[in-house]
Amino acid sequence: MKKGLILTTGLALLLIGASVGSASEKGFYIFEKPSNTEEQKIQEEIDKANEQFISDVNQDIQSSLKLDLEGYEQIDVDLIFEDEEYLNLANIVMSIMTVQEEGDIIPIVYKNNNDVLILEKKADSTNFVHQFKLNNEKNEWEKVQIEKGKGRNIIHPIESLNIPPTESEK
Repeated sequence: MKKGLILTTGLALLLIGASVGSASEKGFYIFEKPSNTEEQKIQEEIDKANEQFISDVNQDIQSSLKLDLEGYEQIDVDLIFEDEEYLNLANIVMSIMTVQEEGDIIPIVYKNNNDVLILEKKADSTNFVHQFKLNNEKNEWEKVQIEKGKGRNIIHPIESLNIPPTESEK
């Protein structure tokens, strides 16, 4: 079981590393830890923009696929990859992420007891919900269905921010 967790974590880090590299090339600001007040302010604006973007994506997927998430709890994707409790679920999320293309949004995961919904938005605005049910006898998540629908094109708020380059980027 630990071998699977290590493999899953390694793949996650590989994907995250590729995303960070891609974001850097596009001129996005990425700090391991802001080193001054200017970078702290930029980081706060980025965090706020990211939260707004994820909220907009989430609402669009729920609306376009007519999802009712009452009773579901959102599970942070990072937690899924860090906690051995979610190993089987981490493998499912990773299988979705490995076929994503540039511009696709990292899946959003919701859990309600023995049901899991994984929301996904593609770069072309297509929305998906992957539904899984826990098979208690096998202790494995089994695919129930995948639904898709056309969503809105959502622009990340950071694209409209006028963040000046930091001193190190000038």
